[in-house]
Amino acid sequence: MTERISEIAQQWFLSEEALFVALCSHRVTANHTIACPIRVGKGLIEFNPELCSNMSENELDERLRIEVIRILLKHPYERQPDGCSQLARALGSNCVIADSYPALLIPIEHPSDFNLPGNCHFEFYARQIQNILPPNANSNGDNTDNTDNGDDSESDSDSLDMLTTSRGAADIAATWQHDELMTAQINEAIRNINSWGSLPGNVVEQIIASTTARINYRNILAGFRASIISQARRLTR
Repeated sequence: MTERISEIAQQWFLSEEALFVALCSHRVTANHTIACPIRVGKGLIEFNPELCSNMSENELDERLRIEVIRILLKHPYERQPDGCSQLARALGSNCVIADSYPALLIPIEHPSDFNLPGNCHFEFYARQIQNILPPNANSNGDNTDNTDNGDDSESDSDSLDMLTTSRGAADIAATWQHDELMTAQINEAIRNINSWGSLPGNVVEQIIASTTARINYRNILAGFRASIISQARRLTR
């Protein structure tokens, strides 16, 4: 499997500079315990040899491509929505990629699967999907309640069919955490990219926009509070 990934990397070196740069920023390693074919996080691109062994070259290329796009968008390192489970974050990231990259051939969750609008950001999708997850779903996206609730349970199961049939979806985001060093390294690599290859224009726009400085809302709120206090002061001299 490592050889197959190396062959894909060689192809990207010739025609997909952005994907190749992102791939080289991480260490590729086998992990037989993960429930998803490929995942990224903590500076690693992990793959399960058993789950990837029967994939065609095109499918392996696309699955690896999706995970590398996550790196460029920095979903595993920069933006971790508060109160969202691993499953919600993974599916929210999938929605962003599927909405921006409609040419993908492998099945991946789209915003329409959850009755959500397109062209929205990762945090929005993750929070909206979290709101429709079963309340007894744990952080790994597993429903731990096996109680038979009759028709209501059956209708809930139908409405959340995409969630329950996405094998290993929660494990995609199992290692995601805020990492300023990785974020800075990826941003620097993005600034040095000269060719974006086959990546769609809207994906490139999101990647470039993600490198811009974000507003520190804490400093802004602290300044606003200080201005309110100063206006309320009265000289007692």
